[in-house]
Amino acid sequence: MSGFSLTVESDDLARVFTNALAFFPARGIVKTALLRVWSDCLVTTGTDTYTVGRDSCSAREFQCEATALDMPIEIELDHDGWADIETQARKDKGNTGLLEFAPGDALIFRPGGQKAETGVGQDMTGKLTTKLTHSDTLESREVWALCDELLERMTQRPPEEPDVIAFDPDLFTRFRKVKSSGDMDKVIDFVYQGQGNPMLAKIGPTFVGAIMPIDRAVYAANQDDGQDALW
Repeated sequence: MSGFSLTVESDDLARVFTNALAFFPARGIVKTALLRVWSDCLVTTGTDTYTVGRDSCSAREFQCEATALDMPIEIELDHDGWADIETQARKDKGNTGLLEFAPGDALIFRPGGQKAETGVGQDMTGKLTTKLTHSDTLESREVWALCDELLERMTQRPPEEPDVIAFDPDLFTRFRKVKSSGDMDKVIDFVYQGQGNPMLAKIGPTFVGAIMPIDRAVYAANQDDGQDALW
């Protein structure tokens, strides 16, 4: 594995680290998140084995010990290291930062391209990251391969299947506050009502609700007009 340095917009780096961190809880079963580095882009992945989150951003001014990259450089960081770089990138809002990597040592973020070390994450690449049961374990490379396979399979569905429904993610958080009179208060059943129709929500034996999907055309028009309405 090769060391490298590259420049990246700090806002972009903060975004992709934040979006993986949301699926990578500190006490989760998976102990690292994954950063894949190409010469022109970064890809982050976080998982707790129940959910997966992946995002990407562009990079520039890439310098690497290797003469060419046929495969991405893969770096795993523990939660503290990942969160530290994410925090420092957010603080460097509006600037361009420098990301440096020394294999087996650290991933370092330098805000604004400065030489002072700021965000530092220890390289955990190749170490055991999950323990599913007392007897069965998964190495990190297997976890990421499973994530890759799942996301690729789900995003490569035939285009003729028009069953995509858009929702405002903020609206889903309201259902987290519902208290159930039964034992299954953590489970929400969403019942599909047809393309473009509100979706029925059931929690426990008594609660029912609904959530409205977003009409993308109306949403785009409202955004152009400066309105907040989604439909």
